[in-house]
Amino acid sequence: MLDIFNSSKSTADQLKDRWETITTNTAGIDLKARDAPQTVQLPDGKTMLMSGGWSSRTSKLSAQTIAFNAENRSWVSYPDYTEAPYGVRQIYHAPSAYVPEYGIAFYGGLESHFNSTYTLPGINVTAYDDIEDNHRQIGYTNLTFLDIRKPSNPWSFYPTQANLPAVFGRYQTSIYDAKSNRIFYFGGRYSIPPSTNNVYYTFANSVTFDLTKGEWGTQEFTGTGPTSRIGHSTTLIGPNKRDVLVYGGEAPSNNGKPLLDYCFTVNLDTNQWTQQIIEAPNNLILMRTQHSAVPVNNDTVFIVFGKDPTDSPTISLVMLNVTNPSKITWLEAYADPNAPVITSPNSNSTSPRESDVPEKKASLSTGAIAGISVGAAVIAIGIASIFFCLSRKRKTENQKLKTEELERQNKDERTEEPVMEVNWDEIDKKYVEVPTGPPVGRYSYSPQLTNDFSTTDNDNDLEAYKHIPAVGKSIVGMQTPDTFDNDLSTRSNITQSLQKPDGGL
Repeated sequence: MLDIFNSSKSTADQLKDRWETITTNTAGIDLKARDAPQTVQLPDGKTMLMSGGWSSRTSKLSAQTIAFNAENRSWVSYPDYTEAPYGVRQIYHAPSAYVPEYGIAFYGGLESHFNSTYTLPGINVTAYDDIEDNHRQIGYTNLTFLDIRKPSNPWSFYPTQANLPAVFGRYQTSIYDAKSNRIFYFGGRYSIPPSTNNVYYTFANSVTFDLTKGEWGTQEFTGTGPTSRIGHSTTLIGPNKRDVLVYGGEAPSNNGKPLLDYCFTVNLDTNQWTQQIIEAPNNLILMRTQHSAVPVNNDTVFIVFGKDPTDSPTISLVMLNVTNPSKITWLEAYADPNAPVITSPNSNSTSPRESDVPEKKASLSTGAIAGISVGAAVIAIGIASIFFCLSRKRKTENQKLKTEELERQNKDERTEEPVMEVNWDEIDKKYVEVPTGPPVGRYSYSPQLTNDFSTTDNDNDLEAYKHIPAVGKSIVGMQTPDTFDNDLSTRSNITQSLQKPDGGL
């Protein structure tokens, strides 16, 4: 886990050395190492759900659908994806997105430990089988939802799906746009039956699903967009969530290494791409693939782990300022706006100095967790490290302290008018006195927008997560990864152990 709340004002180099090993309560769940599961942060802001994944064992994972609560560090499990009459299917490398009222949407992907009796009308499914690597290039063939508010039967197909694409897609990423009520799919590749050839999706458009109409479609884009790729990330950014950040990725033409055109944004209102040119120190590696992108506070995105241009795994962090989605900038140090203000000794002022760094608490209080525990989706590692959970329930006292601090600054920085020598008797003969208003400070305060998941458009969405149990003593160790798979489609049969990063690249 990486505690960014109590590491406010830290640089990326300082943060990469502050990963901690934590312990978790498995609640009796059989947690096994897996690769490329579908992962989604739930709306409570502290729970990460994982489903499926590739595994090298001779049998399917015994617990495919699991969720980790970062606040109480405990696990829960849900029923595995089952498709009658073929039973449980273990799918991985499928795009996933949380959709209010429906749950988590899955589509496409690959299948591990595939069922040899599986059939599709008019399709020779055996042509898509890879016996050696134990996977089939067919995942979810319909838009499928996992709704944990229905614990006994959480899986379902969307009832009406007009214009269902006649392709088998995988390695895509997706986001849900609440304004248009559509799911957007970006990048990846597909096969058009009966052909098994791989075709890359273009970023000139996006496959979409309209939940209002129950219809698949395509959204065309203008401007200069990314070249075709896999291994990229897509993140909704901006205070109104109207822009999508596409970061990193790779293509076969680049031998699996990160592409040079690594950062783009597309606006969901204008449907126009913008390539981002990020200015940063020459020694900073910005190009990534197979990484994780973690949004924080609507103004920062952490790019974590992945592979660098040398085709090597990296634990270095890249922090991006996304306050202005049309101009993404590199962030040298991360300052959490909710971090406590430190009062300097022997001083009546609480103004923070550059040398002030909040003291690290022994433990995070309930509702005040700000941690990153992330693994790239392609790492063959212990399951406990492939999650990100970020609780945005901050103490109101922190916001109050910040408000008071800004008010003090406004008061201290008001400009006093110079004293003037005036003959008031002469002025009284010519002018009538007009009252003047108080001096105006140079700064004004507006509340910081945060991802506060304590309130949502639908309170029922949060009710489902209250049953995740709190625990006392944690019993199972978890460590962060030190090894990465270097191929998205083939896997090592060696289960990798987890090691705490040593601070080196």
